[in-house]
Amino acid sequence: MLDVTIADGVVRPSGETLEAEVGQDIEVRIDSDAADEMHVHSSPEHDFDIKPADDQVFRFSIDTPGQVEVETHETETVVAKIVVS
Repeated sequence: MLDVTIADGVVRPSGETLEAEVGQDIEVRIDSDAADEMHVHSSPEHDFDIKPADDQVFRFSIDTPGQVEVETHETETVVAKIVVS
C-alpha cells in the first residue's frame, strides 16, 4: 500500500520507489485538502479523481513489466515509481 498526503500544495511522499509484480493489486490511500487527479502511467493507464477528503482508496494493477510513474496532475509531482517485474 502507498499512503499519500496532499496538504497546502505539497505531496508526500515524492519520488518513492516501490516494487510490484505483474497483475498484483496495488492500493493507494490518499488524504487531500484539495481536488486533484492521479495518473498511473502504465499500460493500460489509470486515472483517479482526488477529492478534498481523507481515506480515499484507489486500486489498480499493472499488466506490463517495467518502471511506472504515479503522479498528481495539479501539483505535477511524481509520487512514486513502481518497478514491475
